[in-house]
This record gives sequence, structure tokens and C-alpha cells, in this order.
Amino acid sequence: MAEERLTIDEEKISRFIESLRNKGRKEETIRCYENIMTYLLEYLADDREIDEVTVMEWYDWMLDQGFAHLTACNRISCLNSFLNFYGKRDWMLTDFHERGPRDDMPELTRAEYVRLLQAAKRMNNKKAYLLVRTLGSVGLRVNELAYLTVDVVDQGTAVVDIEGHARVIHIPEPLRLELLDFIQERGIYKGPVFQGKNGQAMPRRSVWGQVAGLSLDAKVDRRKANPRTLNRMYRKAFRTIEMEATQLAMKSYDRMLETEDEVAGLSHL
Repeated sequence: MAEERLTIDEEKISRFIESLRNKGRKEETIRCYENIMTYLLEYLADDREIDEVTVMEWYDWMLDQGFAHLTACNRISCLNSFLNFYGKRDWMLTDFHERGPRDDMPELTRAEYVRLLQAAKRMNNKKAYLLVRTLGSVGLRVNELAYLTVDVVDQGTAVVDIEGHARVIHIPEPLRLELLDFIQERGIYKGPVFQGKNGQAMPRRSVWGQVAGLSLDAKVDRRKANPRTLNRMYRKAFRTIEMEATQLAMKSYDRMLETEDEVAGLSHL
């Protein structure tokens, strides 16, 4: 059975906004909803199809980007209203005021990550292999894969800017070389590295499907085989490394001060 999706376009948004006017909502509230729907379209980028996972994805992304919890909640409330208007009540996120962004997502371990990569190799699915490796080692989210272009891979770095939240991404050299080989093999001359049939960025559902399709062969719980868990695994590893680097820097600084004190004869005062 095909995964159910809902395409968001200007016409659907207009009908939704008009329904709010018909209900007598204040013009200030309506403008706020219009802005929020614009932010959602920016988040979705070229892939304007959503499903039941998209709401939680957007909520997670906003919190990870440093949005205030109240801001994230207001935007999710708007999206919930939109979903309700189009008969998708079962997709609505209803407990976001109480929950944290990671309450319902099992954690993917590094060992399971490696098994996903090994499974892709065994299945000779280079696209799935590189998707998993990119999501797990660069820290990109699905909606940010469009920023991973041929030019970016050539340069090794890029600036990802969504809703004014800019950050620099770095492609590890071993992965960069593999991506260059993939680009050459597929004859991709410009645009996103991971493309759909029309040359645009790979649709979100296709990315999720590629990753989830490795779970059985990799002996990894299907709930863990998705872009969100890969992103969280990357962030957890990066935070750990940052903490260790900070501790090493502090120890080095302490040793430098001790050496200065000894040279200056201050340690005996």
C-alpha cells in the first residue's frame, strides 16, 4: 500500500485561510497563520508533500535550530489546524506542549549505523549507502539535502540557510571522494547530488524509503532506520567530541599557566 501524502500548494493554503475568515478569526491571527504557512513552505523547499511524520520533523527541526518552544508550538498549532481542515486529524501532533522533541524516537547506535552501511553495500545500493553515510556524518536533515550540490561536494563545505538560520556544513574527505565517484558514475553535472526523476532534490518520502529499506538486512529495528535517528546520532557524537575538545583545551591552558608560573618563579610565592 502506497504511503499517503498531502501536497501543500498556494491554492490549498488560500482555501484554508479563507475558512479562517469565514469563522470570524481576527485579521491579525489570519496574517500570523499566513506567515506560518510560508515558513512551512520554506522548510519543505522543493518537496511540498507532507505525511504524518512531517509535523514531528518540523517540530524537532525548530527546536534543534534554537527556536523558542512557544514559537514552535504556535507553528505546530497552525499546521494542526491546516491538517484538520483537510481531514488529516490523525496526522496532528496533539501533545507538543508537554512533550520534548525526542520523546518518541528510539536511539540509533553507532554499531547499528555501521550495519546499515554494510547492508547497503551487500545490496549493491550505492545511493542508499551514501544517503545513510551523508545523513550520519554531515548532520544534514532531509529538507537540507538540496543544499548538497555538485559544486558543494567539489568545495567540501557549504552554508545551509533556512528561515534565516545559517550554518556551515563540512563534508569529511573520505565521504567527499565517494560522493565525487557517485556524481561521475551517475553523470550528474549540476544541482543536488541526490536527485529524483526530474533532476530536483530527492523527495522526502524517497529518502525515508531508501534508509528504511536497509533495516531488515541490517537487522536494525525499522523505527531506528530513518533520517531523524541518523541526524540525532550525528549530533550526539558531535556534542561528545566538542565536550572532550573543550576539556583538552582547558587542561592545555592549565599546563601553559603552570609552565609560565614555573619560568617566572611565581609557583613558589
